[in-house]
Amino acid sequence: MKPAVLAAYVAQNLDLAWVLDDGQQRLLLGLRPDAFDDDRGVWGIVLAQTYALRGDQARPAIYADSARSLMRSSCATRQTRRGHVFLGLALAYMGRKADAVRERQRGLALMPVAKDARVGPYIQHQLARIYILVGEPEKALDQLGPRGEAPGSWSRDLPCDTQLSVEPP
Repeated sequence: MKPAVLAAYVAQNLDLAWVLDDGQQRLLLGLRPDAFDDDRGVWGIVLAQTYALRGDQARPAIYADSARSLMRSSCATRQTRRGHVFLGLALAYMGRKADAVRERQRGLALMPVAKDARVGPYIQHQLARIYILVGEPEKALDQLGPRGEAPGSWSRDLPCDTQLSVEPP
């Protein structure tokens, strides 16, 4: 697999840009929207997340704003859970707390945790991320289960070969 394809896949589909080393993150930040199936909204949110991860204070909001405008129109026409979740993340990176939480709630309404044991918890995890981004870590913890985990693919209850850590230790 080409390094650029791998970096885009990991960052876009698994929210794991943090596992990429410095060179891979720099490669990711240099990719154009065509590396993300020409989805400029996804491209923008991936870059916003990666710049934030790298400690950049200005670029996350800039890329998030670009992503927000594209995702808002996409959500209006297609109503996908992923679209609402990424829109919520974009709004959180822009500091728009109430709007971010509202969009995330719309995404969760489209796919409640109880209806999809694989994707539902991912949506729940994104709400925790949004609360962290808007400065409400206590509410982020409220989104997690009794042992400090969200139910789903990253639970300790699964065999080791199926675990997926979603945040760095």
